Amino acid sequence: MNDNRKTGQKNKTKMLALSSCFVALGVTLMYFGAVTNVLDLTMVAITSVAVYFAVIEMGGYYPYMIYAATSVLSLILLPDKFSAAAYLAFGGIYPILKEKFEKLKKPVCIFLKFLFFNVAAVIVVLVSIFILHLNTDEGIPYYIVTVALANVAFLLYDIAMTRMI
Repeated sequence: MNDNRKTGQKNKTKMLALSSCFVALGVTLMYFGAVTNVLDLTMVAITSVAVYFAVIEMGGYYPYMIYAATSVLSLILLPDKFSAAAYLAFGGIYPILKEKFEKLKKPVCIFLKFLFFNVAAVIVVLVSIFILHLNTDEGIPYYIVTVALANVAFLLYDIAMTRMI
């Protein structure tokens, strides 16, 4: 019985260490995206892959822990907060929700995925405009077109993640 407890503790330690590595990798990638200011959303998508792996391989509370730690550290450390806001609103939590959505019937799954994405996109746009004061000169039509194009990118992202999994 003592060996089982040691094995369980060893497994938890390995999972925690792997989670910490995912967080460190995620924050590093997000920082690179924030500094280049061109790859910010690309790095959000790439960083979300770490959460996908955690959902698939680790399960339990580990994906939530990776999402929360990466979000908090990104908000604190990144010079440009847009990518941190995008990760917080969408990129980090979507892999966890995707697993839950895909257990439902296909039409409901698709509806919930796009509903979540559009709510997150609108939140990111509103935070960018009213809190971070980013890109306020373009006007509302610019943001409508941006969100519409983002839906196409989201569809491609979702298909790519499904095939990767």
